Amino acid sequence: VLWAWISALSTESMEMIKMEPPVMNVLYVELHDGMKGLNRIHHFLNTQLPFPYVHMIVLVAYCFIYLFAFSAGIRAGLSFRKNLYFETVSEIVLVFTLPIMYQGLLQICVYVSDPFGADIIDFPMLEYQMTVSGSCEE
Repeated sequence: VLWAWISALSTESMEMIKMEPPVMNVLYVELHDGMKGLNRIHHFLNTQLPFPYVHMIVLVAYCFIYLFAFSAGIRAGLSFRKNLYFETVSEIVLVFTLPIMYQGLLQICVYVSDPFGADIIDFPMLEYQMTVSGSCEE
């Protein structure tokens, strides 16, 4: 609806100032590109990532976390037995930090999947609408 309104307003304005058709064609091309871009955004937002694919990624991440924790526990135990305390502490630190980082990456994927939502990292749609409204009023 917005693009049709912009197209109608632009056509009326160009007809008022008696602009030549070749110049008007450039505007129609830009309007058409804008509509195609908007359709593409809607297509990306409405096309969901296949659910089994998402489950597979999460499963692989959790399997890695559990296997890493198991192997780090074994390495920490062996290094503690050999009185290598620095290696023991470094393994324990890795066991606590790496899973948190993977969980953070999975959470970032959730936030980034919908850039037009209400999360803090999404596009500021209200400001964009206010800017477009202010530009149209001028």
